[in-house]
Amino acid sequence: GLGVGIDVALHHIELAVTDLRGGVLAQQRIPLEFHDTPAWYQALSEALEHFLQANQIDTQTVLSAGVSFPGIIDGESEVLLRSHIFGLEHIRLDRFHRSIPFPVVVANDANCAGFSELCAERPTYVYVSLNESVGGAFLLEGRLYLGGTWQAGEIGHMLLIPGGERCYCGKHGCADAYLSPKVLRKQGETLASFFRRVEKQEKTACETWDTYLEHLAILLTNLRMMLNTDLVIGGEVGTYIAPYLDELCTKAMKYDLFARDIDYIFPCTHTENAFSAGASMLALERYSSRLLTRIEPDQ
Repeated sequence: GLGVGIDVALHHIELAVTDLRGGVLAQQRIPLEFHDTPAWYQALSEALEHFLQANQIDTQTVLSAGVSFPGIIDGESEVLLRSHIFGLEHIRLDRFHRSIPFPVVVANDANCAGFSELCAERPTYVYVSLNESVGGAFLLEGRLYLGGTWQAGEIGHMLLIPGGERCYCGKHGCADAYLSPKVLRKQGETLASFFRRVEKQEKTACETWDTYLEHLAILLTNLRMMLNTDLVIGGEVGTYIAPYLDELCTKAMKYDLFARDIDYIFPCTHTENAFSAGASMLALERYSSRLLTRIEPDQ
Protein backbone atom coordinates (compact mmCIF):
# COMPACT_ATOMS: atom_id res chain seq x y z
CA GLY A 1 0.00 0.00 0.00
CA LEU A 2 0.96 3.61 -0.63
CA GLY A 3 0.01 7.01 0.69
CA VAL A 4 -0.40 10.35 -1.07
CA GLY A 5 0.59 13.64 0.52
CA ILE A 6 -0.54 17.09 -0.62
CA ASP A 7 0.94 20.28 0.79
CA VAL A 8 -1.16 23.37 0.09
CA ALA A 9 0.77 26.67 0.09
CA LEU A 10 -0.07 30.18 -1.05
CA HIS A 11 1.36 29.85 -4.54
CA HIS A 12 1.90 26.14 -5.09
CA ILE A 13 0.99 22.63 -4.12
CA GLU A 14 3.48 19.87 -3.45
CA LEU A 15 2.55 16.26 -4.14
CA ALA A 16 4.29 13.16 -2.81
CA VAL A 17 3.78 9.41 -2.77
CA THR A 18 5.23 7.44 0.13
CA ASP A 19 5.46 3.78 1.02
CA LEU A 20 4.45 2.40 4.39
CA ARG A 21 7.89 3.21 5.83
CA GLY A 22 7.62 6.87 4.85
CA GLY A 23 10.02 6.61 1.92
CA VAL A 24 9.25 9.15 -0.80
CA LEU A 25 8.72 7.36 -4.11
CA ALA A 26 7.74 10.41 -6.17
CA GLN A 27 7.27 14.11 -5.59
CA GLN A 28 6.45 17.24 -7.56
CA ARG A 29 5.88 20.93 -6.83
CA ILE A 30 3.24 22.53 -9.04
CA PRO A 31 2.51 26.29 -9.27
CA LEU A 32 -1.11 26.73 -8.20
CA GLU A 33 -2.20 29.85 -6.32
CA PHE A 34 -4.72 28.93 -3.65
CA HIS A 35 -8.31 30.16 -3.92
CA ASP A 36 -11.20 28.64 -2.00
CA THR A 37 -13.23 28.16 -5.17
CA PRO A 38 -14.60 25.15 -7.08
CA ALA A 39 -12.13 25.89 -9.89
CA TRP A 40 -9.15 25.53 -7.53
CA TYR A 41 -10.35 22.20 -6.15
CA GLN A 42 -10.94 20.97 -9.70
CA ALA A 43 -7.39 22.04 -10.62
CA LEU A 44 -6.09 20.16 -7.56
CA SER A 45 -7.96 17.01 -8.60
CA GLU A 46 -6.58 17.19 -12.14
CA ALA A 47 -3.02 17.88 -10.95
CA LEU A 48 -3.17 14.86 -8.63
CA GLU A 49 -4.49 12.62 -11.39
CA HIS A 50 -1.74 13.71 -13.81
CA PHE A 51 0.93 13.31 -11.12
CA LEU A 52 -0.09 9.73 -10.34
CA GLN A 53 -0.28 8.83 -14.02
CA ALA A 54 3.10 10.40 -14.83
CA ASN A 55 4.73 8.39 -12.04
CA GLN A 56 2.88 5.18 -12.97
CA ILE A 57 1.23 4.88 -9.56
CA ASP A 58 -1.55 2.30 -9.52
CA THR A 59 -4.41 4.07 -7.74
CA GLN A 60 -5.64 0.70 -6.44
CA THR A 61 -2.56 0.61 -4.20
CA VAL A 62 -3.21 4.04 -2.65
CA LEU A 63 -4.71 3.55 0.81
CA SER A 64 -5.17 7.16 1.88
CA ALA A 65 -4.27 10.79 1.21
CA GLY A 66 -3.11 13.47 3.62
CA VAL A 67 -3.47 17.20 3.09
CA SER A 68 -1.09 19.59 4.83
CA PHE A 69 -2.81 22.95 5.30
CA PRO A 70 -1.65 26.08 7.17
CA GLY A 71 -4.26 26.69 9.83
CA ILE A 72 -6.02 25.33 12.90
CA ILE A 73 -7.88 22.15 11.95
CA ASP A 74 -10.69 20.63 14.00
CA GLY A 75 -10.21 17.00 13.02
CA GLU A 76 -13.42 15.77 14.64
CA SER A 77 -15.85 18.13 12.93
CA GLU A 78 -13.69 18.38 9.78
CA VAL A 79 -13.53 22.18 9.85
CA LEU A 80 -10.73 24.65 9.24
CA LEU A 81 -11.21 26.90 12.24
CA ARG A 82 -8.81 29.62 11.12
CA SER A 83 -5.99 30.22 8.65
CA HIS A 84 -4.18 33.52 8.98
CA ILE A 85 -2.14 32.91 5.83
CA PHE A 86 -5.23 32.37 3.66
CA GLY A 87 -7.55 34.69 5.59
CA LEU A 88 -10.13 31.94 6.09
CA GLU A 89 -12.35 30.96 9.02
CA HIS A 90 -14.80 28.10 9.63
CA ILE A 91 -14.41 26.37 6.29
CA ARG A 92 -15.69 22.83 5.96
CA LEU A 93 -13.11 20.38 4.67
CA ASP A 94 -15.48 18.14 2.74
CA ARG A 95 -14.41 20.00 -0.43
CA PHE A 96 -11.07 18.14 -0.16
CA HIS A 97 -12.89 14.84 0.25
CA ARG A 98 -14.87 15.51 -2.92
CA SER A 99 -11.73 16.41 -4.89
CA ILE A 100 -9.49 13.52 -3.86
CA PRO A 101 -10.49 9.92 -4.72
CA PHE A 102 -9.02 8.36 -1.56
CA PRO A 103 -9.81 8.47 2.16
CA VAL A 104 -8.58 11.94 3.20
CA VAL A 105 -7.03 13.37 6.36
CA VAL A 106 -6.52 17.15 6.53
CA ALA A 107 -4.05 18.38 9.16
CA ASN A 108 -2.09 21.47 10.18
CA ASP A 109 1.07 21.88 8.11
CA ALA A 110 3.46 22.02 11.08
CA ASN A 111 1.88 18.87 12.52
CA CYS A 112 2.42 17.11 9.20
CA ALA A 113 6.06 18.21 9.03
CA GLY A 114 6.56 17.18 12.65
CA PHE A 115 5.07 13.75 11.97
CA SER A 116 7.58 13.23 9.14
CA GLU A 117 10.36 13.05 11.77
CA LEU A 118 8.75 10.20 13.70
CA CYS A 119 10.94 7.13 14.17
CA ALA A 120 11.18 4.20 16.57
CA GLU A 121 14.28 5.66 18.22
CA ARG A 122 12.50 8.95 19.02
CA PRO A 123 8.75 8.54 19.65
CA THR A 124 8.48 11.69 21.82
CA TYR A 125 9.77 15.12 20.80
CA VAL A 126 8.88 18.70 19.95
CA TYR A 127 9.19 19.77 16.33
CA VAL A 128 9.99 23.46 15.88
CA SER A 129 8.94 24.66 12.42
CA LEU A 130 10.89 27.78 11.41
CA ASN A 131 8.96 28.90 8.35
CA GLU A 132 7.34 32.14 7.20
CA SER A 133 5.06 31.61 10.17
CA VAL A 134 6.74 29.83 13.07
CA GLY A 135 4.90 26.80 14.40
CA GLY A 136 5.47 23.40 15.90
CA ALA A 137 4.19 19.96 16.75
CA PHE A 138 4.21 17.83 19.92
CA LEU A 139 4.69 14.08 19.42
CA LEU A 140 3.99 12.02 22.53
CA GLU A 141 4.77 8.30 22.22
CA GLY A 142 4.26 8.44 18.48
CA ARG A 143 0.97 10.36 18.54
CA LEU A 144 0.33 14.02 17.82
CA TYR A 145 -0.86 15.96 20.84
CA LEU A 146 -3.37 18.55 19.56
CA GLY A 147 -4.68 20.08 22.78
CA GLY A 148 -8.20 20.87 23.91
CA THR A 149 -8.90 23.34 21.10
CA TRP A 150 -6.64 21.84 18.39
CA GLN A 151 -4.02 24.58 18.86
CA ALA A 152 -1.18 22.74 20.60
CA GLY A 153 2.16 23.55 18.99
CA GLU A 154 1.59 27.26 18.33
CA ILE A 155 5.20 27.86 19.32
CA GLY A 156 5.42 31.01 17.24
CA HIS A 157 3.07 32.81 19.60
CA MET A 158 4.91 32.01 22.80
CA LEU A 159 6.19 35.26 24.29
CA LEU A 160 9.91 35.62 23.70
CA ILE A 161 10.65 39.32 24.30
CA PRO A 162 8.04 41.12 26.47
CA GLY A 163 7.03 44.37 24.79
CA GLY A 164 9.12 43.48 21.73
CA GLU A 165 8.47 43.49 17.99
CA ARG A 166 4.85 43.38 16.87
CA CYS A 167 3.67 39.98 15.67
CA TYR A 168 1.07 39.51 12.95
CA CYS A 169 -1.27 38.13 15.64
CA GLY A 170 -1.35 41.56 17.30
CA LYS A 171 0.82 40.81 20.33
CA HIS A 172 4.28 42.22 20.89
CA GLY A 173 7.31 39.99 21.41
CA CYS A 174 6.10 36.67 19.97
CA ALA A 175 8.73 34.16 18.86
CA ASP A 176 7.41 34.46 15.30
CA ALA A 177 8.55 38.09 15.12
CA TYR A 178 12.14 37.02 15.87
CA LEU A 179 12.48 33.56 14.32
CA SER A 180 10.69 33.71 10.98
CA PRO A 181 13.15 33.49 8.06
CA LYS A 182 11.96 36.98 7.15
CA VAL A 183 14.21 38.45 9.84
CA LEU A 184 17.27 36.93 8.14
CA ARG A 185 16.71 37.94 4.54
CA LYS A 186 17.24 41.32 3.02
CA GLN A 187 14.31 42.43 0.87
CA GLY A 188 14.14 40.20 -2.18
CA GLU A 189 16.88 37.89 -0.88
CA THR A 190 16.55 34.12 -0.61
CA LEU A 191 17.48 32.18 2.49
CA ALA A 192 20.17 30.38 0.49
CA SER A 193 21.84 33.68 -0.42
CA PHE A 194 21.71 34.81 3.22
CA PHE A 195 23.59 31.70 4.33
CA ARG A 196 26.12 32.19 1.56
CA ARG A 197 26.83 35.59 3.08
CA VAL A 198 27.21 33.96 6.51
CA GLU A 199 29.64 31.40 5.06
CA LYS A 200 31.67 34.25 3.57
CA GLN A 201 31.79 35.83 7.05
CA GLU A 202 30.02 38.99 5.92
CA LYS A 203 29.77 41.11 9.05
CA THR A 204 26.12 42.16 8.83
CA ALA A 205 24.90 38.65 7.99
CA CYS A 206 26.96 37.10 10.80
CA GLU A 207 25.61 39.58 13.34
CA THR A 208 22.04 38.93 12.21
CA TRP A 209 22.56 35.17 12.43
CA ASP A 210 24.18 35.41 15.86
CA THR A 211 21.17 37.34 17.20
CA TYR A 212 18.81 34.84 15.58
CA LEU A 213 20.59 31.90 17.24
CA GLU A 214 20.44 33.70 20.60
CA HIS A 215 16.67 34.06 20.33
CA LEU A 216 16.32 30.47 19.13
CA ALA A 217 18.37 29.21 22.09
CA ILE A 218 16.00 30.99 24.50
CA LEU A 219 12.93 29.48 22.86
CA LEU A 220 14.38 25.97 22.75
CA THR A 221 15.49 25.94 26.38
CA ASN A 222 12.06 27.20 27.45
CA LEU A 223 10.51 24.26 25.60
CA ARG A 224 13.01 21.90 27.22
CA MET A 225 12.17 23.22 30.69
CA MET A 226 8.48 22.68 30.03
CA LEU A 227 8.49 19.25 28.38
CA ASN A 228 11.93 17.74 29.12
CA THR A 229 12.18 16.00 25.77
CA ASP A 230 14.13 16.14 22.50
CA LEU A 231 13.73 19.15 20.21
CA VAL A 232 13.89 18.85 16.41
CA ILE A 233 14.47 21.99 14.34
CA GLY A 234 12.68 21.99 11.01
CA GLY A 235 11.16 24.30 8.48
CA GLU A 236 13.12 26.49 6.07
CA VAL A 237 15.75 27.44 8.63
CA GLY A 238 15.94 23.85 9.86
CA THR A 239 17.37 22.78 6.51
CA TYR A 240 20.42 25.01 7.16
CA ILE A 241 20.86 24.54 10.92
CA ALA A 242 23.13 21.46 11.06
CA PRO A 243 26.50 23.24 10.54
CA TYR A 244 25.61 25.72 13.27
CA LEU A 245 24.33 23.22 15.85
CA ASP A 246 27.41 23.48 18.11
CA GLU A 247 27.10 27.25 18.15
CA LEU A 248 23.41 27.00 19.01
CA CYS A 249 24.06 24.49 21.80
CA THR A 250 26.76 26.74 23.28
CA LYS A 251 24.24 29.57 23.47
CA ALA A 252 21.64 27.22 24.97
CA MET A 253 24.05 26.34 27.79
CA LYS A 254 23.56 29.86 29.16
CA TYR A 255 19.83 29.30 29.58
CA ASP A 256 19.72 25.67 30.69
CA LEU A 257 21.72 25.29 33.89
CA PHE A 258 20.14 21.92 34.66
CA ALA A 259 21.86 20.07 31.81
CA ARG A 260 25.47 18.86 31.84
CA ASP A 261 25.40 18.83 28.03
CA ILE A 262 22.91 20.19 25.51
CA ASP A 263 22.28 16.83 23.86
CA TYR A 264 18.60 17.25 23.08
CA ILE A 265 18.61 19.61 20.06
CA PHE A 266 18.60 17.98 16.62
CA PRO A 267 18.36 19.13 13.00
CA CYS A 268 15.46 17.77 10.97
CA THR A 269 16.12 14.76 8.75
CA HIS A 270 13.46 15.72 6.19
CA THR A 271 14.98 18.79 4.58
CA GLU A 272 12.67 18.33 1.56
CA ASN A 273 9.10 17.07 1.27
CA ALA A 274 8.51 17.38 5.02
CA PHE A 275 4.95 18.70 4.67
CA SER A 276 3.75 16.43 1.87
CA ALA A 277 5.59 13.32 3.10
CA GLY A 278 4.43 13.94 6.66
CA ALA A 279 0.84 14.38 5.47
CA SER A 280 1.03 11.05 3.66
CA MET A 281 2.53 9.30 6.69
CA LEU A 282 -0.10 10.79 9.00
CA ALA A 283 -2.92 9.69 6.69
CA LEU A 284 -1.50 6.16 6.56
CA GLU A 285 -1.28 6.08 10.35
CA ARG A 286 -4.91 7.19 10.66
CA TYR A 287 -5.90 4.61 8.03
CA SER A 288 -4.26 1.79 10.00
CA SER A 289 -5.88 3.02 13.23
CA ARG A 290 -9.34 2.92 11.64
CA LEU A 291 -8.61 -0.52 10.22
CA LEU A 292 -7.59 -1.89 13.61
CA THR A 293 -10.66 -0.35 15.24
CA ARG A 294 -12.89 -2.21 12.80
CA ILE A 295 -11.02 -5.51 13.29
CA GLU A 296 -10.83 -5.60 17.11
CA PRO A 297 -14.54 -6.22 17.92
CA ASP A 298 -14.52 -9.45 15.90
CA GLN A 299 -11.51 -10.93 17.68
